[in-house]
Amino acid sequence: MTKPTGRPVGRPSIFTEDMANKIFVELTEGKSLIDICAPDDMPHRVTVYRWMDQRPDFAARIVRGREGQADYVDHMIARIAEDCSAETALADRVKLAACQWRAARLNPRRYGDRTFSQHEIGPPGSFSHLSDEELTKLIRDEAKALAIAFDAGEGDTQH
Repeated sequence: MTKPTGRPVGRPSIFTEDMANKIFVELTEGKSLIDICAPDDMPHRVTVYRWMDQRPDFAARIVRGREGQADYVDHMIARIAEDCSAETALADRVKLAACQWRAARLNPRRYGDRTFSQHEIGPPGSFSHLSDEELTKLIRDEAKALAIAFDAGEGDTQH
């Protein structure tokens, strides 16, 4: 058994605002978190996820970076479409489908197929400030919006 030394266990954190900003910038430039974390001077991506759990402001910046990443993918979609030729059309179609799928997953509100209602359901407890009457009205309005969307053929028929 080893004696306690009084020193913290594990490597010291390399989290700095500069590191957080670098990760944010590289996300918005379209890089994946795996690619961002690959160099030896960068933290492992598990560390980045841990930082997100420990620092809500950093997690919010990563979410915003993912939105920027979706914008980058949207830019790539435009580039692929502009550069498409008869010879590359089939391959470009596959690339476009993949990019559209990726953009929709990174920022579904902006690039997804689903339409969002005015009153989006939020995290647990986010409606605690509403009275029972206000909450009931919100639920009824949401149900009406979903029924209208479903009647218009936008509803998901697969369960």
